[in-house]
Amino acid sequence: MGSTTSKSIVFVRPLVIKPFPLRPHAKVVLLLCSVLLISSCSSTKFVYNRLDFFLPWYLGRYVDLDREQSRSLDRELVGLLAWHREEELPTYLDLLASAEAELETTISVETLDRLVRDFETAWYRVRDRGLDALLLLGDELSNEQLDQFVQKIKKQQQKYERKYLKRNDEEFRKDAYENLKDTLSDYLGRLDKSQRAVILAAVSDLVRSDQYWLAERMAWIEFIENELKREPGWQERVRNTVIDWEEQLDPKALAIYESNTLRVQQAAVEILNSRTDKQDRRLRRELQKLKDDVVDLTAPR
Repeated sequence: MGSTTSKSIVFVRPLVIKPFPLRPHAKVVLLLCSVLLISSCSSTKFVYNRLDFFLPWYLGRYVDLDREQSRSLDRELVGLLAWHREEELPTYLDLLASAEAELETTISVETLDRLVRDFETAWYRVRDRGLDALLLLGDELSNEQLDQFVQKIKKQQQKYERKYLKRNDEEFRKDAYENLKDTLSDYLGRLDKSQRAVILAAVSDLVRSDQYWLAERMAWIEFIENELKREPGWQERVRNTVIDWEEQLDPKALAIYESNTLRVQQAAVEILNSRTDKQDRRLRRELQKLKDDVVDLTAPR
């Protein structure tokens, strides 16, 4: 099963900008994206403090759990959330402080990439910890439940194929433009004409990777369907495959992901360095809100 998330149990990369999938299993966090798993939600603290509700609900989209299975998942989540609150959230403050400090300088692509990778590393720790809990649950599910899970993720795959493969290149670039513009606007406010032109130029250089991403996801579904027969050693094989998935990617697909990532980062850096005083104030407020949320979340309960 997968993590998340932010990753889901189907191991879809977390919050990847779907119109132009970038580095596998990575967020396009740009420097100004939230580091919390559910950062896209309107209230970080509200959602975080209810992860014990949202995570079972999300799992329930794929598998109908009985009462004992739900209780077992709840017990695992209690430990997971306690670990995350005590050990992970303090590191988020450090990450946010590093991002904030970079605002005092001219930001480079190298700096942005380092911050992105730091955020990804934090994400992977949560992914791996959550994966252990899901694999334990996998032993408690019936064959009927596992078949239900597989059929639902196959159906979701078909929806993704219809949604993304039917687009022509113009629609693809329009989606990419709107997605990146909205992400930046959330933290900077309204972008001016020159900043929007930077995004237009960036998305015109992107290479479509829809088919690669969908093929990668289908390969994962086929792998997990086979492993859910639960032959001896299945949990370790799933864990190793999740961790090493990037090593198995088509080199051509990986090159496209990396190229697209670089182009988006270049655009983000150019826009960040051209931000107005008003945009700078908004960005700093948004970062401070995230820091305040993390401080509140780490306070003794």
